[in-house]
Amino acid sequence: MIDEAELQSILEITNKKNPSFPYWYYDGIEGTLDDMSDSETKAEFRLTSSEFHV
Repeated sequence: MIDEAELQSILEITNKKNPSFPYWYYDGIEGTLDDMSDSETKAEFRLTSSEFHV
């Protein structure tokens, strides 16, 4: 059973409108898009690589 303070901290963490994502752990998408064909980008992102404004 959790107490009121634990519940409050859980709600603060999970209900953020703009949660922080560790973007620095991932490579840039620019290199990935260059390696993918138009059909692959269409399947993954529903856009062709020429429709991205990177």
